[in-house]
Amino acid sequence: MAADDIYNVRLQFEAPSGAATCSLYYQEVVQVTSIQNENQTLADAWEAVLGAAVLNVMSDEWEFPCIIVQKMTGLPKPMARLDRVIQPGTIATAALPANNALQFNLEQGLFSARSNGKVYFPPPPEEQQLDGVITSGYQTGPVAALQAALFATIPELSGGAGVFQLGVISAKVRDAAPPFKDWDAAFAAVLNVSSQAIIATARRRQTKVHGVS
Repeated sequence: MAADDIYNVRLQFEAPSGAATCSLYYQEVVQVTSIQNENQTLADAWEAVLGAAVLNVMSDEWEFPCIIVQKMTGLPKPMARLDRVIQPGTIATAALPANNALQFNLEQGLFSARSNGKVYFPPPPEEQQLDGVITSGYQTGPVAALQAALFATIPELSGGAGVFQLGVISAKVRDAAPPFKDWDAAFAAVLNVSSQAIIATARRRQTKVHGVS
């Protein structure tokens, strides 16, 4: 364990209409003090800070079954998988089709603005949008709560001192000298998180910056 280590957090989502995976990156800005696997430490802490907020933006047609965490720098540790107890979204109504998504924008200041990241969550419930734009009540309620939770640092549980901070990864910087991957140089801390009122169409990212892929 060491301060500045980089971690990948993958969120798995499932629905009858499809499946989705969100990939976020975090830096250990204050060293973890627990003796357990740091991947598990972050998985447990992420669930405590963000788990409920994620469910609160989702239709109950979608489920959030697990969180997978993998350490990308420092001493390698076994990947951690946290199987969640409460999995369906909390909004009891149909969701939009699976090719739609709720989008958050991740702003950073280390690279150019083109290197800002994007986060895609499962499609909003049908009743929480009108003509492709989410309702104001939905945006200022559960969406704003998830936005704030994403921006917040994640403290280690059980009195531990560790703290994790959300960031984005520039693949261009990371892969500048193959086969070496410079995760440390490629990480930029997120300075602001904002939500997008217009519903996004989820598709494979073509840029070389990853907030979420």
